[in-house]
Formats: sequence, C-alpha cells, structure tokens
Amino acid sequence: MTSLIRIETANDLIQRDYQEISAWLDAVWKHEITPPSDFSWDGLAEVLGQNADMANMSDDPAMSLKWTRLAVAVYSHLLSQPNVPFRESLLDSQMTLRANMIGKFGTKTGDPILDVTTIVDWFFQETTLPFEVAVKKATDWQKTQIIEDMRVLRRIKNRLGVISRLDEMGQLPDDKTLRKWLSIRPQLP
Repeated sequence: MTSLIRIETANDLIQRDYQEISAWLDAVWKHEITPPSDFSWDGLAEVLGQNADMANMSDDPAMSLKWTRLAVAVYSHLLSQPNVPFRESLLDSQMTLRANMIGKFGTKTGDPILDVTTIVDWFFQETTLPFEVAVKKATDWQKTQIIEDMRVLRRIKNRLGVISRLDEMGQLPDDKTLRKWLSIRPQLP
C-alpha cells in the first residue's frame, strides 16, 4: 500500500489520515521509500503535534497519543541528523509534546512518550551550566548584558518551562535539584 502513496511535499502528506501518514513514515524508516530531498520534516513534526493537540481537545485521548508518537518519531529523526539547525527548539517542542501527554495520561515508566524520566534526563543533559553559576549569571545578566550568557540562560528558562508544566500538572518527581532550578526561573531572561 505504501508504494501507492505518492508524496512530494510535507503538504501532500499532511492531507492524509493517520493510517496513511503512519504507513508512509514506516516505509521511510524501513528504507522502502525515499522522501523528497527537500522534504519539510520540521513542518511535518509541527503539524503532527497540532493534530495531537486537536485530538486531545476533541476528547480523543487514544488518537492524541498516536499523533504524539508520530510527532516524537519525526522530531527524533530530525535530531538524529548531523548539524541539525534549531536543535534546542526541536528538543523543546518534542519534550513539550511529551509533557502534554503525561499531563493527560500520567507518567508510565518505560513508555517512550509517557515516562517523565525522559524529560528530567533531558533537562539535566542539556543544562550543562552548574546551578551556582546559573544563579550568579541570573543575578548579573541585566547589568552585564553579555549576549552568550543571556542565550544560555534563556535556553535554561525554556527547558524549565517544560519542567514547570509537569510541576503544574502534579507529574514532577520530588527532586530537590529540580526544585532549586525552578526557583530561579523568574530571574532568567
């Protein structure tokens, strides 16, 4: 069936239903078909995430989770490419989707979407600035206006946005280190 699906752009694909999109992606992952060289993977991931949100709002939780799994797979594909542009933004989007589903379904250990540990691990892996240094820079950034410091602090704040969302939904593990990080979020640019 996948050989019958002719896809030349992401727009061609997003016009399809879940089954067709899933089948096309499976065929791509298995190297049975080759997507166009200029295929907009980031656009596809964004639309799949929107589909997950729409299914969630229409009270179709099972479909919402299916769309999320596809979106996360596309984000993972993008992130596996060398020199991926906008890496931070893609990771933030992927983790936000996960957080939204954890809010809806709760955390489920070992699940590729619903395991809160995936998000917590991501936060600590991506946040390489020691906490004490972050506190100092958070206090000084308005005075020093060092652009690179502001960027690093803003990335931390963005990641803390996902962590804060989990906290608001009652899904954040009891972790003193995460609580310390959350406490400085208002001071970050």
